[in-house]
Amino acid sequence: MLGLGLALTFMTSALAYQFDNAKDPAYPVLLPTPRNLTFGSQTALIDPCFFAVTSNVTMKEGDTLKVDPKVITANIQEYVTNKVFYKGSDCPATANYLASNVVGLTAEITHQTADLLPPDLEDGDESYTLQVNSSAISIVANQYSGIIRALATLAQLTKYSYSTGRFTYAVKFAPINITDSPRYPYRGFMLDTSRRFFQESTLLQTLDILAAAKFNVFHWHIVDDDSFPFNLTTYPNVTKGGAFTPEQVYSVEQVKNIVAHAEKLGIRVVPEFDNPGHTRAVGFDSYFNEAIRCFMKDWSNNVPDAYRINGGPPTGVLDPSFDKTYELLVGIFTDFNTLFPDNMVHLGGDEVLQSCFNENPNLAKFMEDNNITDYDQLIVWHMAKARYTLQNINRDKKALYWSNEDTFYQEYKDGDILVYWGLAQNITNMTDIYPNQKYVMAPGDYYYMDCGFGNKYGEKAWCDPFKTWWKIYSFDPSDYITGTQCLGSEIAVWSELNGDQNLNVKLWPRGAAMADKLWSDKVPTDLVAIVQRQVAFAEYLNDRGIATSSVVGRWCEKNADHCFAAYPEAKAEKVEELFAATE
Repeated sequence: MLGLGLALTFMTSALAYQFDNAKDPAYPVLLPTPRNLTFGSQTALIDPCFFAVTSNVTMKEGDTLKVDPKVITANIQEYVTNKVFYKGSDCPATANYLASNVVGLTAEITHQTADLLPPDLEDGDESYTLQVNSSAISIVANQYSGIIRALATLAQLTKYSYSTGRFTYAVKFAPINITDSPRYPYRGFMLDTSRRFFQESTLLQTLDILAAAKFNVFHWHIVDDDSFPFNLTTYPNVTKGGAFTPEQVYSVEQVKNIVAHAEKLGIRVVPEFDNPGHTRAVGFDSYFNEAIRCFMKDWSNNVPDAYRINGGPPTGVLDPSFDKTYELLVGIFTDFNTLFPDNMVHLGGDEVLQSCFNENPNLAKFMEDNNITDYDQLIVWHMAKARYTLQNINRDKKALYWSNEDTFYQEYKDGDILVYWGLAQNITNMTDIYPNQKYVMAPGDYYYMDCGFGNKYGEKAWCDPFKTWWKIYSFDPSDYITGTQCLGSEIAVWSELNGDQNLNVKLWPRGAAMADKLWSDKVPTDLVAIVQRQVAFAEYLNDRGIATSSVVGRWCEKNADHCFAAYPEAKAEKVEELFAATE
């Protein structure tokens, strides 16, 4: 048997990286890289027609499972059927066993919580062991999410084979033994569905892709200035007025389907209501209109200090002096609490155009009555009341906020989570100001996925340049924050120029570089191995009918050692120069 403490151990010889095709490497190529992996030289054959799935669940002491244990078995069976046996099966009418085959998969959960996913992120455990030999597959995990991570690994190991004359599958390099767990508990993906409405089917497929790369958080930026596509049952006229069209609304049933599909895949859904800024769409409801500053329904370009993104709507800002502002928050947070079981809720808090407050001549008296000295403090006062409103509905909810260089005046409670989207070089400024917070890193100069495609006028985008797979991979949160203060990272997808038709090609496989980096141990950079994992993940998606972009030129994909071995410790800037030279 060949031994491998870490997959990156076999970087000792550049020649070992020559591979004629990413589908047929000389060793297991997995994204993310498992923490511990050993493998052999056998091929385990699997006949999907004669393959049994069984599971056993042992509960964490004191917990009672809220779902029927049969649901867990059914979820595992569904994953195997749809994602491991991705080409389907053509089972014969009579028994026709293969001469040698894996007869089944057993999954054992040893410390399951009451919910499939514990509501608190930090109570989750995604660790697992996976064993594959010529007769059986075994998975052991402490919690359900660990089983799903193991199945994602198994799906990458399993290749379709028609050599027997039937739909069969093979796992090379058996026996395989993997012990694995993530480095960071939060590996997130943010999608904006306000600037562009995405079909439910697109979101479900995106969740499938996220699970394949071991992402575990879907941050749903569901509403914004542009539109309000969330079916707000407490105030339906907000949706009626704020959605682009009646058809471009996520119904209650659709939201439930998306959340349930995510949970089945071990992914948390974190809803966001960005406030007090970015709330213009609310103002189309006549009841709440008076509480929205800078609404500018007449679309006048002559309003002083109009906050405007070229080609987009002006902003709207909730007025903290109106009781209706908090009626709205109660309504939204009530619906969020009903539909989203996870304890995390994103409250926004950034890009508040303070000059909008000048529209209200009565605001000065309100501020004086509440001992508020300036607009910075007015926003701080509002965000504290927003958090109180959320936790008054459900005290277990944790507030997340956008943070960058322009929000360092904000004040937070211990336990609040800051999602930092500013420049990476300023991260330490934030941690010095807020030493008692938890952090999720989303630096715009590394993780903003819509950058580099230009804007709608043929000019550069505000956040250029394009973020290559290597630029994404090169950011490591531990270079800025150590210990448990950093929960992880998320890539951000804003949707002015994204849509159902082009989302996958623009995101994958490069977006998976973040999950690759945050799951696996921090190791010396090996560009050749990173390229190989990127290519293998693209092939994985392509095999399942999902279009992706190319990683690099095909010659360099096939001969990665020639193109990248000279850059074993390359900085991102030098690799960007290499990309430019090969275009």
